[in-house]
Amino acid sequence: MLQAKKTEVAEALTKAEAGRMELELSVTKLRAEEASLQDSLSKLSALNESLAQDKLDLNCLVTQLEEEKAMLQGRQRQAEQEATVAPAEQEWLEELWLEQEVARQGLEGSL
Repeated sequence: MLQAKKTEVAEALTKAEAGRMELELSVTKLRAEEASLQDSLSKLSALNESLAQDKLDLNCLVTQLEEEKAMLQGRQRQAEQEATVAPAEQEWLEELWLEQEVARQGLEGSL
């Protein structure tokens, strides 16, 4: 009877030891997984910060491009306005030139 009890206790001890080893292995795996997740979290955090900075940089660039676009549109309107006025101004200058040419020829003829 004592031998049977001894064997039973030894088997229970062996099972308990095996269970403890399984638990230790599980704890080791969980710690490795935790470390991996922490590493992933750190990388995602760095990526998020980088993306936030990129967004700020792009917003500044968009603002700059919008300002340049507005300036160029103003210059385009001015050029279009000048192009509209140019033919009338050219006609006026041609008439002025003709008047001066007639006056010059008149002066030459009177000499």
